[in-house]
Amino acid sequence: MMRSIFLTLVCLALSACSFPELQRSSPRQQYLSGLQASGLSNTRLVDQWQLAARAALNQPAELALPVRETIWIEQSEPRALAYRVNLLEDQFLQVVVQRLPYDAKASGENAVPQSLINPLDESTRGSHGRVFQEVYLAAKAEPHAWLESSPAKAVTIGEDADSDDATVNAAAWQVDEDGEYTLLIQPELLAAGRFSIMVSVRSALAFPVLEADNTAVRSFFGAPRDGGRRVHHGVDIFAPRGTAVLAVADGTIARTGDTPLGGLHVWQRAASQGHRYYYAHLDSISVQQGDRVKAGDEIGTVGNTGNARLTPPHLHFGVYATFKGPVDPLPMISLYDADRPVINESSEPPPPLLEVDAARLNLRAGPSTKDDLLDQLIAGQRVAVVARSGDWYRIVTRDGSTGYVASKFLKSAQPALAQSDSG
Repeated sequence: MMRSIFLTLVCLALSACSFPELQRSSPRQQYLSGLQASGLSNTRLVDQWQLAARAALNQPAELALPVRETIWIEQSEPRALAYRVNLLEDQFLQVVVQRLPYDAKASGENAVPQSLINPLDESTRGSHGRVFQEVYLAAKAEPHAWLESSPAKAVTIGEDADSDDATVNAAAWQVDEDGEYTLLIQPELLAAGRFSIMVSVRSALAFPVLEADNTAVRSFFGAPRDGGRRVHHGVDIFAPRGTAVLAVADGTIARTGDTPLGGLHVWQRAASQGHRYYYAHLDSISVQQGDRVKAGDEIGTVGNTGNARLTPPHLHFGVYATFKGPVDPLPMISLYDADRPVINESSEPPPPLLEVDAARLNLRAGPSTKDDLLDQLIAGQRVAVVARSGDWYRIVTRDGSTGYVASKFLKSAQPALAQSDSG
């Protein structure tokens, strides 16, 4: 039976695009429809696979981003992970799922655990199943309100990884409205092994001042100006005079000029989205009308021209959206940590059930003592391990709470004693 299921899954993988009536559904939904068309929808393994996704979506983990963790999946126990994230309009959600190799000749913790070997698909020797990734807007009730991955936006996946590698699944989504989103990650059936998952947020635009970051923004959108007669239609980014001002995106220089309000300034028209970008109070301008620029190209330098002559040098940066006018540019340019370092990662799966080996154990939103404290666990409390991130485990408690705890304060759970019916 297992071999029959495997052969059917191979056929589905080779013909994943052969369902023209399902072009508007997600790849995972197309895969599931293929299972149903092949008569496998009523099998125990497929039922478990669907239940795993439903359970994950019903109780997604609300964790601090970026997330960087490792999970283990056995072929007989389908799994799915779901994360709840808050995103702002035009932000990108980046996801990289990488299948981690095993040393088949090694012993100890570097050996391939027997429970993770799939003798049918030879997964430990180069045949890799797909990992489905879907993003849902949590506020929408539609079960298929998924966002299609943006193929135009490259995802950085590290110097040693190649997006053409069959062991790597990388995707990015750009959202068009503020809200809570749920990310679902689920390998296809029989895709046993060890997987690295990286989830992070990236701003829509490049930061417009060379070698500056979020801390250089000291005046914000909507702040009152001229005694409240007007409001600030951008952000001010402070930097030494002469610091390079960079294009935030690909586009065309619409015009340049010098006015009493903005001083030396540049207007850029975006190559996509229809946005216009305004760079003002420049000390010098390096471009002219009609020039095409790429994100990161220098267009001028920081100064204090115009009505900023009595203030320290800074860049006034504004974003003007079609049919909306000025919008807050801060979420579009804010810099985010791309990844978390992972150390001492082991190939050996952790025990599925552990108990707290400390009087009190902090449950945190991320795998470090700097992350928010969510709760405290007590000695002897049992937890199930979901994933590993360096020296931390992501766990779930009996009441459904989830977060990270330091692995050194956990020990193997003792078997529960059977209770007598007599009480």
